[in-house]
Amino acid sequence: MRTRKIIALVTIILMLTSLITGCGTNQQADTAANQAEEKPATRIVKHFMGETEIPAEPERVVTIQYTGQALALGVIPVGVPEWHLNNHYLKEHLNGVESLGSEEVSLEKILELKPDLIIGSDGEKDIYEALSKIAPTVLIPWMEYDVDGHLEFVADILGKKDEAKAWMKDFNVLAEEQKQTIKQYVGENETVVIFRIFPDSFSVYGDRNMGHIFYRALQLNPPELIKEEIKLQQTGRFNQKKISLEVLPEYSGDHMIVLVNDLKDEDGRIAAVTNTSFWKGLPAVKNNRVYFIERNQWLAYDSISLKGQLKDSVEIFKNNK
Repeated sequence: MRTRKIIALVTIILMLTSLITGCGTNQQADTAANQAEEKPATRIVKHFMGETEIPAEPERVVTIQYTGQALALGVIPVGVPEWHLNNHYLKEHLNGVESLGSEEVSLEKILELKPDLIIGSDGEKDIYEALSKIAPTVLIPWMEYDVDGHLEFVADILGKKDEAKAWMKDFNVLAEEQKQTIKQYVGENETVVIFRIFPDSFSVYGDRNMGHIFYRALQLNPPELIKEEIKLQQTGRFNQKKISLEVLPEYSGDHMIVLVNDLKDEDGRIAAVTNTSFWKGLPAVKNNRVYFIERNQWLAYDSISLKGQLKDSVEIFKNNK
């Protein structure tokens, strides 16, 4: 008799436990369902042109600018400008992505792609209204932010802030590795100047665009005049400055990276410069520390391209030793 009572009691306890567990599971399921229902489908973002309501989780993104930032965050756009498809570092990530045009972006092509979000820069302000009629459009001012600021802005738009932090962490680890390697070729107290030969002028670079790699990521020393200009314009805002060949010695460095349109020098511009007494008298020229590179690979200013440039930067010095 006692045994039967015990069995009956255990049975009741198990039934109650099952019931309670079932209720708990149902409550969790209901809570998850409610949370899914409560999650907003859209949100408001502030940008160069004001405020825009965008999808909380965009699925078809067109990037007129900041394609490299989107790719760094794991988002492959459905359409990008032709020059992004031809970018040395971006093109391998853009297989199957549609071109928006080679000269100007085609509004008709963007409409055809049916995006739910368009990302551009303040360079698209004149076509902003037309773009906004196609899909919610966000314009990020180009010069107001450096490349990391661009990445953070795009990450906020796409809901990818954690991915942005992870990307920058990996970039900084790579930068530290490259810094140690480059010490074999550039002394700690030696200076590096980045100089560009245009068809009809000359420029020196600051800490934006390719200067970001050499002066910020690798922390190489710019000549004093460049250093002063960087301080004057604030970090990440000094791109380049036109100078005459006659003042080039004032910007002289122990090492000189020279950006040209074509290493074959089909227009003879390189020879016209390198045959001058101004050029021949530079310390970097006398010590064989001049490194010519073509512009196409080094002018892109986006997260993916800069990481590729950082990987390739040591080769510039290594190949000349």
